[in-house]
Amino acid sequence: MESVSLMGQYFEDELGNEISEIEMHDQMAGGKTTIIFGKPESVTRLGPTIPKDREGWSVDTANTMAQFFQVVDLIRDSTWMAAPLTITQFDKGDIASSSFPSTEAALSILVLFRQLFSSNKQDDLFNRACGAYIRHCEGPIKAEWVKVEKSNFNGILNGRPWPGLIKVDCPTAELLDAFLYGARLIHSRDDKRQESTELLRGILDKTPREHLVMGVNAILS
Repeated sequence: MESVSLMGQYFEDELGNEISEIEMHDQMAGGKTTIIFGKPESVTRLGPTIPKDREGWSVDTANTMAQFFQVVDLIRDSTWMAAPLTITQFDKGDIASSSFPSTEAALSILVLFRQLFSSNKQDDLFNRACGAYIRHCEGPIKAEWVKVEKSNFNGILNGRPWPGLIKVDCPTAELLDAFLYGARLIHSRDDKRQESTELLRGILDKTPREHLVMGVNAILS
């Protein structure tokens, strides 16, 4: 579902030397350091920032940040992240072939993703970590970058699922809940499971199983 360029992204300076996308933006800005939303390396190159509100920093805050980094590292290094994700179908919609992460690989990261996006107050890890960083980051540029990433993250959860493989009229967060709880991949309260099971059944009535698996994996990616 992604566009592919055989040439890749290539930029060069006035002398014909290859430069990165970030260096290209810097040159376009007259040599100033540019910050690009969605490009972590553009902001991490600023280096450490002096913390603020040190009195408000607590063991709980430190644990939240440590847990967030641990979860992100586990997802990044997982077999799920390295697994192929492809689907091929004919013009009429018939599926010719598909390749997805194994069930074991998917299960290993679903519980981690749930910690990031679940609205349960014991989870909601992404928003809690971003909130802590914004409160204690003295650098306004970095804080603003994290605010935008936090807004984009919640915008995806509250918006309609992408890509358009899944026939469903609900927010992405509800779709993920249906996949996790409705398929009984993760334990949940009985009332939550029943609601998710019904939603999942309705999705599968309109959507091929392969499209559902592809769509959920693409959203998480």
